[in-house]
Amino acid sequence: MLLILFACGLRAQVEQHLSWLPPETETLIVAAQPFTIGPRADFDTPTLTLREIAVSLIADFPSVRAQLAGREIRWAFTGVIEFNELTGFGISTTKSLTVIRFGAVLPQSIFGPQSGPVVSGFRVASFKSIREGSLRSRPETVELHAVQTAPDTLVLATSLDVLRLALERRESGVTVRDLSGLPEWQLVDPNVPAFAIRHHRRLREDEPLQEATGLVYNASSGPSQRVVFLTNGQSELTAFAGELEDVRHGRTVKVARVAPGLITADLPLKADDEDGRAAFTLWLLVGLGYDVSI
Repeated sequence: MLLILFACGLRAQVEQHLSWLPPETETLIVAAQPFTIGPRADFDTPTLTLREIAVSLIADFPSVRAQLAGREIRWAFTGVIEFNELTGFGISTTKSLTVIRFGAVLPQSIFGPQSGPVVSGFRVASFKSIREGSLRSRPETVELHAVQTAPDTLVLATSLDVLRLALERRESGVTVRDLSGLPEWQLVDPNVPAFAIRHHRRLREDEPLQEATGLVYNASSGPSQRVVFLTNGQSELTAFAGELEDVRHGRTVKVARVAPGLITADLPLKADDEDGRAAFTLWLLVGLGYDVSI
């Protein structure tokens, strides 16, 4: 149950907002402890990367980040409904919903006067940008649609349809999905600064883990990393984990079955192994369903 995830005050708030996600949500990225949005995107560690995704990768929207930089966030999450095919370099875009709860009241009309549509009584601020890393011959346009549902809360979506459905669920108060029924929830550590889970719903043919049904990552404050997979496919997971190994740097991955249908992958990184940390972050994103190219 989500009772194990957050301290009492935050737990109730996050549970309420998670109910806005559609039942087909596949991946969830949660920044579970306070942090401050910096002026520029920072992907130097797995935790920082998850935080960037939890606030909807606003690095692609400079005007949005400029308004939010320096503000403290109490918690934030992004629920990914669908992953788009990647063109060019970087990380694939998604069909997703983001909720951000700030540590202080936001200015009214934080993004300035807007002429966007009104959805469920909220005026929508809409932004478009070209995704950094997309092909010059095929520039990829990305969208972000935002509403301020409370003095300290922003809801963002990558399409108006996703935003509209979320606000309808918010207004109705109906919980459309029993999140506590997912086995991944039982594996989340309530004390970590960020975590990510994936409950597999639609696998691409090129994905490395065809037998897995789920993944859980609790962000570690130390150099060593662990990812838990819900799978019986130990051989394919061993092959996937092997992509992280580098004998020259003493970087090896230990894959172990800890219970029926539950396998862990442990990577004991050294504190100064920046390449290993970057490799792990990219590897994790692939496991979560993202297309990544560098």
